[in-house]
Amino acid sequence: MNDDNPRTLIDLLDSIVGCDARTWRTATLLLATAGAVGTVLLVAGASLVWGLLPLAALVPALRRGRA
Repeated sequence: MNDDNPRTLIDLLDSIVGCDARTWRTATLLLATAGAVGTVLLVAGASLVWGLLPLAALVPALRRGRA
């Protein structure tokens, strides 16, 4: 690779930071995986809360014995 004229983003990052392409690909894969897992957990948590909202509305009625 010619450091004066990098051809790819990986080459540019390599010339700035000094990590090779394999390290950058591994880091990118780990970040993408963490982002995907975080998104799944966020959607699952929101779905759970949304599903439990009707039950939360029943709690006062259950305490009064009117359900």
